[in-house]
Amino acid sequence: MGYEGYPLVGDPAYGGPSPNWCPRQWLHAWHLRINVPAEGLLDVEVPVPSDLRTVLQKLTAEDATATEKLQEWILSGDASCPSDQGY
Repeated sequence: MGYEGYPLVGDPAYGGPSPNWCPRQWLHAWHLRINVPAEGLLDVEVPVPSDLRTVLQKLTAEDATATEKLQEWILSGDASCPSDQGY
């Protein structure tokens, strides 16, 4: 992803080594929408894994919108987390 201008935390090829605050490469597809031929759209949501949620808890958001999204991602393992229909 780094070659496209979107480096990933912990990507040894394009983003450098993993920092000590992140245990592994940061790549997660929280919501996927796939057009399955002859069946239509398939929506899949997978909560952020617990190790990456721990990393999110260490981050500081820059504004109110980012704070809201960060909290949503941290709580994504909780059944009460709202689904984001904006994707």
